[in-house]
Amino acid sequence: MRGRRAALAVALTAAVAVLAGAAVWLVRSAAPERGVTVLASWTGDDAAAFAELTDAFTAETGIAVNYQGTTALREVLLSQVQSGSPPDIAILPSLGQLAEYVERGLAFPLDGAFDERGEAELRAAYGAPWLSPEGLGEPGSIYWFPVKADLKSLVWYDRSRPSADPADGESWCLGMGSDATSGWPGTDWIEDLLLQAPGGLDVYEAWATGDHARWTSPEMRAAWRAFGELVTGNGSGRAVESLTTDYFVASAGLAPDAGPGAQSCALDHRESNARSAYGAADIAYSPSAEVFPGTAGAPNAWEVGGDFAALFRQDPDAEALMAFLASEEAQEIWVREASGDASTPLSAHAGAEAFTGDTDPLTAALTGHLRGAETPRCLDASDTMPPALREAFHLEVLTFLADVPAHLDDPTLLDALLQRLRATGESTAAAHATWLTSTCGPPPR
Repeated sequence: MRGRRAALAVALTAAVAVLAGAAVWLVRSAAPERGVTVLASWTGDDAAAFAELTDAFTAETGIAVNYQGTTALREVLLSQVQSGSPPDIAILPSLGQLAEYVERGLAFPLDGAFDERGEAELRAAYGAPWLSPEGLGEPGSIYWFPVKADLKSLVWYDRSRPSADPADGESWCLGMGSDATSGWPGTDWIEDLLLQAPGGLDVYEAWATGDHARWTSPEMRAAWRAFGELVTGNGSGRAVESLTTDYFVASAGLAPDAGPGAQSCALDHRESNARSAYGAADIAYSPSAEVFPGTAGAPNAWEVGGDFAALFRQDPDAEALMAFLASEEAQEIWVREASGDASTPLSAHAGAEAFTGDTDPLTAALTGHLRGAETPRCLDASDTMPPALREAFHLEVLTFLADVPAHLDDPTLLDALLQRLRATGESTAAAHATWLTSTCGPPPR
């Protein structure tokens, strides 16, 4: 027990350390008299690809773009908003955080960026669940759209290696480390296990939109137990190891050329952008519903995430950039410039050109799931939660993984964990935190 507690302490210390040294990377400098400021989390290749996109905008309009990329996006944005100097546009994955800015009147509707026809085209291009739902901010207004999208509910494997047993914990790539957001790979597991269980779509939607009693429901308890049983199968100690293993490093263990000392694994429960971790592996995927125990074998819904753009200053130049970022032209530039041998980003825009089966069959298949109408899509639930609850969810995943056998053997421990999350949800509601009114859509046609 002492070793597990020590491992948890290390993981939590690592999660907090990023706040002391938040990295901010400046990509483009705007002319002092004119320009649009954009804040997002992209650095490295993603930031360079985004710069290609904004260069195209500048070439068309003459409006310069000043981009900041930071690994501590929530903290930097909050500091800038509180100081009265927010960016013109922020692009962030946490819709729970963004919804709070909307309700406080700090993020603005996109009415100035789109006329009536343009708004209709925007709704047709993205639809649910990608645009801000009704019941948030001014009636009928749109507040955000995804610049970049990710498909979740996937289990990756290497086709050149023998089939792996999902019930063996050693099969799974497992790392929880992610600086200030350590634990999120585990919340993805819980969310997806809940979503793919029989009747999971209705349970998931109710839970993600603020039905706090769902935290202590039999369905939620079953999802946590299934997670624990999978990652500790055959006595594996990988759950404890995951507390001090970076999520990207863990995923790299799927590649046959991962190198000495790498955590070798055969199955990885990760989103579509994980492909960049797999090196020379001959990768393929299965829907998680085909791998998880106790499912119908086909997805109830695809869990999805993204990076969502929102307007923090009502400025004509900023509104022009927002309209451009949402456009088919910009989405195609983004996919083209950010593509590579290992990973090509996905676009949720229905009209943006997708890679064909002849040129990139893997990306074509993923895009088909992302945009298809036959299976609903549900936003990552923790991303839509108020930040305090999201952070509590991350922490409780780490607590659970620090001693999975104890939580499985003693039901009162898991019940106490779930009760803490329910209490946090209820306290955030009592403090008038903002909840999305819908996280899934569209229904099958």
